[in-house]
Amino acid sequence: MLETLLDPFPVDEFFRRCRDREAFVVDRDEPDRYADVLDLAVVQRFIFEGDLRENQLQVLREGGIDRSEYLYPSGLVDTVAVGRLFEDGCSVVLPQAQQRLVGLGVLVRGLEVELGCRVQANVYLAPPGTSAFAPHYDQHDVFALQVHGAKEWTLFDSDLPLPAPRAFDRDNDRPGEVVETFTLRQGSVCYVPRGRMHKAVSDAVSL
Repeated sequence: MLETLLDPFPVDEFFRRCRDREAFVVDRDEPDRYADVLDLAVVQRFIFEGDLRENQLQVLREGGIDRSEYLYPSGLVDTVAVGRLFEDGCSVVLPQAQQRLVGLGVLVRGLEVELGCRVQANVYLAPPGTSAFAPHYDQHDVFALQVHGAKEWTLFDSDLPLPAPRAFDRDNDRPGEVVETFTLRQGSVCYVPRGRMHKAVSDAVSL
């Protein structure tokens, strides 16, 4: 599974040179590469026709949006409000989406077997020119699969070593100098080690 995900980047090189150390991009001219994993129409139907509850969806714009803006008092998602927020520049996030979307579930289970660790898949549907988060870092490794559209990624230096020894502190951690920028095109994948500060901005509707 990992070999297919990274192809043609060698898996042994990933473990030897990159894991916990350096980001990389596998740039492909294969827009349908992830058709069996995820599809824009499937995600849109899931969001707007899926009768979702509060733990199944988040709305973000460089951080969290107050949930009262898109949840009914019962905890059900107000899809009309979600659509309006999306049009206003907010990203829609499906956390732990492998539990409900079959193609992602197959990918995640395969990676867990190969890597011997817990894996989860979060889905980000973003309107053009937006970012779900301000610059930040994660305490887990990230593989970002560009299923639809494209995103402009910026990686930053920071005062902390890689991997970061603690969780991101949004009040005190600030991005340093730009380390790298790249465009993640549809069908491509990138790896960002835990602790590398980053920001990703969609240049069209992005999944």
